Amino acid sequence: MHRTTTVNPAPVPYLSRAEVAQMFNVSPSTVTRWADEGKLVCIKTLGGHRRYLKESIVELVHHLQKEEASMEKITIKTPGMYGDHHTLAVQKALAQLPGIREVQASAASREVQVMFDGAAIDAAQIRAALAAAGYPGENGYTAAEAGDKHRKDPAWAQTNLRMTQTYSMGN
Repeated sequence: MHRTTTVNPAPVPYLSRAEVAQMFNVSPSTVTRWADEGKLVCIKTLGGHRRYLKESIVELVHHLQKEEASMEKITIKTPGMYGDHHTLAVQKALAQLPGIREVQASAASREVQVMFDGAAIDAAQIRAALAAAGYPGENGYTAAEAGDKHRKDPAWAQTNLRMTQTYSMGN
């Protein structure tokens, strides 16, 4: 008798939804959403649970870490940004620039934080685009403009509204 032995290949390692979520530092429901959107490839077990190929997830994490390492971040003080309509205008103006990954504008702190790819765009170009949109950085105002409380807000100019000031009669 001749005996043959078969060697079972090593099992392919898969990760659960919770393990993937921990690797990306997101919630498990975000991992499910990414899978539904086709951003992550998964298989479903007979019980309906999703499993993610460990090798592809680890590769994606390394790729994202490299990409994030090449990103630069700047914070620009914008004294003229004091309402939601300003933050939307700033986000719209900067989001269309090449190399911009993320724009966070805060009217409360009057700051704009921009994450960008330094190989595609530099901080001076971002500041110039911000100024062109009517929101120069903190040092973008001349001394006369900074002290002028009647300086026109660029967002009002776009609305084509006319404002008048009324005075109390002392009653």
